[in-house]
Amino acid sequence: MNTLQKKRENSFASFFKNQALLIGLIVVFAFFSLTTDNFLSKSNFLLILQSATIVGIAGCAMTLVLITGNMDLCMGATITLVVLLSVDLHDKVGPLLAVIIAVAACLVVGLINGLLVGYLKVHSMIATLGMQTILSGIMLLYTKGQLSWVNSPNSTWFKYFGRAKIVGIPVQVIILIVMVVVFEFILKRTTFGTKVCAVGGNALAVRYNGSDDRKIVLICFVLSALMGALAGLVMGSRTMKYQTEIAFGYEFDVISAAILGGTSLSGGKGSVVKTLIGVLIITGLNNGFLMFGLPYYFQWVVQGLIILIMVFFDVLSMRKEGLA
Repeated sequence: MNTLQKKRENSFASFFKNQALLIGLIVVFAFFSLTTDNFLSKSNFLLILQSATIVGIAGCAMTLVLITGNMDLCMGATITLVVLLSVDLHDKVGPLLAVIIAVAACLVVGLINGLLVGYLKVHSMIATLGMQTILSGIMLLYTKGQLSWVNSPNSTWFKYFGRAKIVGIPVQVIILIVMVVVFEFILKRTTFGTKVCAVGGNALAVRYNGSDDRKIVLICFVLSALMGALAGLVMGSRTMKYQTEIAFGYEFDVISAAILGGTSLSGGKGSVVKTLIGVLIITGLNNGFLMFGLPYYFQWVVQGLIILIMVFFDVLSMRKEGLA
């Protein structure tokens, strides 16, 4: 009887540990649905999903970067760069060429970051923070601090990224779901995904096994830039205008969501689906706080506390594994 009881307790503890994030999401949504009038209304639920798209899309590839033991601190600048180029060049060269130029510029950024971190072994925080500063300066020189906008936002196909709906579902939400499925498949079901996790766990062992850890890091940073470009296209299509540093700081939202989703800052483990759940928890909290009438900076405090708590548990977990 005692043995059976212990098995049940262990089974319950294991279930709670594995599903804690999902339980947290349910608790957040349940709390605000009971304490506010319209939290779970269709319009507000779609608003939460739409608010989650930019961070969620960027988080798909950021999760891979974090799993390799690195981080991309120029994600916000990358998104901003795409918004600037896609919006500013829209009426000058046409939407198609504007999108191509914007995406190409981001891929160059990702390639440089990947070369610096993967091959030259520059610390990812230094490399990407430096890139953020460079991009910020370039964009200010290009715009001279002026706004840019699309003159006829309702008559261009560019609007479909961020404004269109398919059977009542915003296209940006569909893009988010597709990207999460694709990246989770890459991470969990492909050889490349296995190598990404291995690089974060022990890059030297990966190299001894015949794989090039430098190339894997490079690809992850290129993918990060590509997802930043996609997130920027959605944002640019939604706003149809550019203002200085419109997406700066988004990298911290993305990293917060990934950490909340269980991605380890020391590398080696993570899940794109769980990053999405982390995004939804943070977005749900922010939406609920606004319904309570709490100031926006209160959200920063809560988000900062979440990061500190999750990092604490990550460090604690690593220490236990080390002792084991």
